Amino acid sequence: MNNTETEIRFSDLYAMLLKSYKTIVCVVLVFAILGGCFGVYKGLNAAKSAAVTEEDVEKAEKAVKTAQTKVTNAEKALDKLLNVTIPDAERKIQVAEKQVQRRQEYIDKSLYYKLDPYNSGVSRLIFYIDTDKEINPAMPWMDVDPQKSIVTAYSKSFSADTEILDEIRSIMKTDADASYIYELISVSNISNQFVEIRVRNENAEIAEKVVDYLYEKLLERLKGSVGEFSANIISKFTGYEVDWDMNDKHFTSEDNLLTAERNLQDAYDSLQTLNESIPDKEQAIEDANEALEESNENLEEVRQEFESTEVSLKNIIKKTVIYAVASLFFGFVCISAVILFSGITGNKLQNQSQVVSRYSPPLLGILPVEKKRKFEKTIRKLEGDPETDYESAVRVAAQNILSVTGNKKVCLVSSLGRQVPENIASYLDDRFTVCGDILRDSGAVKALSDFDGVVLIEERGKSRIDQIDSEMLHAKALGKEVLGFILA
Repeated sequence: MNNTETEIRFSDLYAMLLKSYKTIVCVVLVFAILGGCFGVYKGLNAAKSAAVTEEDVEKAEKAVKTAQTKVTNAEKALDKLLNVTIPDAERKIQVAEKQVQRRQEYIDKSLYYKLDPYNSGVSRLIFYIDTDKEINPAMPWMDVDPQKSIVTAYSKSFSADTEILDEIRSIMKTDADASYIYELISVSNISNQFVEIRVRNENAEIAEKVVDYLYEKLLERLKGSVGEFSANIISKFTGYEVDWDMNDKHFTSEDNLLTAERNLQDAYDSLQTLNESIPDKEQAIEDANEALEESNENLEEVRQEFESTEVSLKNIIKKTVIYAVASLFFGFVCISAVILFSGITGNKLQNQSQVVSRYSPPLLGILPVEKKRKFEKTIRKLEGDPETDYESAVRVAAQNILSVTGNKKVCLVSSLGRQVPENIASYLDDRFTVCGDILRDSGAVKALSDFDGVVLIEERGKSRIDQIDSEMLHAKALGKEVLGFILA
């Protein structure tokens, strides 16, 4: 019964490498030569690139000009920040402060803003202007009704009259500026026929007094200056109401104040950011000057090297040796890995330890390689082979076969030719015959029927493990006992 696992020892791996030393040497030399050539190439390129050319001098001069430009730009940036950007930010702060101040002042002083839009006192009076002017139907263009002029004069006369404004202040009991009074009073022209006087106040009765005063006072003044007319009151209302338009204007005033305050804060933040950036601008100038100094020093060095540049043979040799040694080591690792991988996964019989660890039939003999090779003794020692000559090993193998077979008739089976089996058979009696390859030769299979058992003769590095397994299964299927192995 055979074991499917094969033991692999370190000594077996070492032996694989020694057997392939010629291949290893050739591959390593090729890698070393290629690496050396690449080293020469790199050395020449390095020497060439290390050489300072006129183009390098021009680049260094260009770097100096670039550094000078950076210094100039950095200085301009700082000058613009100090003399343009920051003063502009300060002016924006002044404008924003004025906006906040004016909008806050309006909210604080405006009589209109202090009114409650949900309970606003108001008095309205609407009257009709009648001039009793008869228009000739035949020639209407010759007669112009002064009604329109009177209505317009009535609606405009209030804002231009300081005396009336002072009287209104007295009625309202306030000393507010005219602009805040104007917000509470409106005298409107309606279709060039009607005039509406509207007054708002916290107290609707005060608003009514102002409306009555304006109606009488303006009527009195206009009658003596714009011709004859009569004023007929159409409607009058005094009371309290919800004024949504006032409510919207109050919200607008508050929003404007908040917007102005946000703008002011943004302007302060912007100015602070600009002031904080001054050290960065100053540092940028310092860095640019240092870079300019370094560029000038580099330019001087490049000019000196340009005058004394030469190719260094020593550097070329150094790179050649480095790349050659590195390539030699890399080549050795690669070819060794390939040989070991091929030996481990190649499914070929490599040494006696594989036979002993894998198969139950005994190993009856180990035949050394007839042709002498390098490291022969070391390889034998690593693989555990006896140190003997070929003929002696053949006789020992034949004697071992005789000792295990007794009186049985035995067939020597090999898939690698007949020379080795015939050499062994020459030391055996008539009970032993070479059958050949029982996997491919039908004559060998037919001849096997006359024998009691078989001895498998396999060759290291050539016999495939799957073929050996097939030979054992084939012999078992034919009812023949596998008595042992000979390893050639």
